[in-house]
Amino acid sequence: MGIQGDAVIDVLFTELIIKYLKSQKKDRIIGKYYPSELPWCLRKIYYDYTIGKDKDLESKLVMVSGTLMHSFISDVLKFARSEGINAQSEVEYEYEKDGIIISGKADNVILLRSENDENTYVVEIKSKSKLPDEPRIEHIMQLNFYLHFNPNAKGYLLYITRDGFNMRAFEVNYNEELFEKLVDRAIILHNHIINNTLPDAEYWHGECLKCPYRNICFSVKKSLNSQS
Repeated sequence: MGIQGDAVIDVLFTELIIKYLKSQKKDRIIGKYYPSELPWCLRKIYYDYTIGKDKDLESKLVMVSGTLMHSFISDVLKFARSEGINAQSEVEYEYEKDGIIISGKADNVILLRSENDENTYVVEIKSKSKLPDEPRIEHIMQLNFYLHFNPNAKGYLLYITRDGFNMRAFEVNYNEELFEKLVDRAIILHNHIINNTLPDAEYWHGECLKCPYRNICFSVKKSLNSQS
């Protein structure tokens, strides 16, 4: 196939991927929020609920790689059960306060119980381009939400590189104060949405550079809360 034919195939599959991802997009419900999003910039989430702009292609493809990782992990879990390990994934958790629901479907969270080990492990898997030296607080807050429903479990953030499948795990203990902080953020976000008021922007480790609402956000004269 010539260069022109190769380009046609590239465009065709790119369009198919974009259309597929759009078909999988679910409508957001005001009053229902997600632990995977709440630790991040509340203004970005506010725009997700009020504008709903699509992510760029690069961000979408990162999501695809995460989906492929989840599919592989699911196959590993099926094998684990044959090895006497009680492994569960895709467990759903909901927490409600003042009519506001925080709902988490733990797609990449694994509950492990071994016949030879009395401990329960809650493992949150994150696929990354490179392994971090320390776990991100946003990821800790997300895992902490799931630990709230498994208070006696040992929590671990397991980072896996997308190319070489290198791994690094960090132990995470349940923190009630951090859980309440996540709930408070859901309440703050909800109040902004129902009152149509814009939350302050929060700068998170360069996340603004790939945010689909970057131009809209920067045009608004609101203070940026610098986060280190």
